Amino acid sequence: MTMIAVHYPEGRITLEQRRLLAESLTDAVLIPEVGQFCPPARDGFQVRFAEYSAEHMAIGGKLLADAPGRDIITVNVLVMAIGLKKFEKRSLRIFLTV
Repeated sequence: MTMIAVHYPEGRITLEQRRLLAESLTDAVLIPEVGQFCPPARDGFQVRFAEYSAEHMAIGGKLLADAPGRDIITVNVLVMAIGLKKFEKRSLRIFLTV
């Protein structure tokens, strides 16, 4: 199971944008992992969205509440695979700052 978590300030992403991101992020990770576009493989991917208040997110040591005009969206991708002798976990963290 591959898990994708998107963290962002309250009200930053609309319901329609979450719909588009869920599909786009799933496919963006699915293709390199599976090796090709394969719609049935989408069931092995989860995308979770979490909104945080400006008092609960910071950039450069300053809360967003104290830094007008700053914006951040964090996308974490956790890819898990089971090997023959060991459990392998790879994690990729992408920070998008606007």
